[in-house]
Amino acid sequence: MIEVFSQTSDSGSFTDARIIIPSVVTLFVLLVSNLVILWRIRLDARSALKRELTLQELSKSKEQLEQFYDPLLALNKLNAAMFSSMGRDSFPDDPHLKRDAEIVWNAVVNDVVIPTNRKMCQIIKEHSHLIDGNDDFETYMAFVRHAESYEIFTKQRNEIHRKFLYPKAFDEQLKRARATVIERLQEAERNIGNYLLNRRV
Repeated sequence: MIEVFSQTSDSGSFTDARIIIPSVVTLFVLLVSNLVILWRIRLDARSALKRELTLQELSKSKEQLEQFYDPLLALNKLNAAMFSSMGRDSFPDDPHLKRDAEIVWNAVVNDVVIPTNRKMCQIIKEHSHLIDGNDDFETYMAFVRHAESYEIFTKQRNEIHRKFLYPKAFDEQLKRARATVIERLQEAERNIGNYLLNRRV
């Protein structure tokens, strides 16, 4: 009777092993498969987040250029051209010609320079949130103070305007900040291009 029990016990262990081992292998395969899937999901999520951040950077840089830096630079160049070609420093020495040049210059100030300054001030006031993080907000405010003081000065000459002179750093700072934004935009475009290229492969 002991022998029969022993044989039955051995046969049961063998049957259990035949059931347990495939189950363990199956569970192990499922575990590995799930780990691979989770790893792939994590990689895809990170890639999607990076792509989304790049698209946001692209959109922000375009907005900065279209609504702030490009129009500001164009208007500033217009005024600079007017000052250099028709401003007081360009007046001839001849008294009669000088008087004519002054009449023309006063018209240019009223019809071009002041309206252009107003547009620039409006852009700065309405879109100051688009000033780049590495740019200096205070220089733009200095320009606004200068432009508003200059408009008063053209109507009524005063000594106070000397406190609100054109900020010397404005031109170069505007060009430099715009170049930085363009560089960031191009980098974002390259990253998006690389992503699309990798998806096709």
